[in-house]
Amino acid sequence: MWFTSSPPWGEGRMRVRVRVLEELEEREVELPEGSTVRELLSALGLREGIVVVRERRVLREEERLAEGDRVRILPVAIGG
Repeated sequence: MWFTSSPPWGEGRMRVRVRVLEELEEREVELPEGSTVRELLSALGLREGIVVVRERRVLREEERLAEGDRVRILPVAIGG
């Protein structure tokens, strides 16, 4: 599900478009410039059992996001 927040964008802020798990719509999340994947997950209240993908590449939690990034948050598939 993609959501859009509507506060005025202040200086030093950025917007990241996020599709969470298997929701059909994306949302825009406002974060401080230079925020990491970890900070995005914290803002969304997510942590365990997921991966964050940008342009078909899995991101590490310490990687920085940029204005206009589009990411997908997916469940981790574990099998045996």
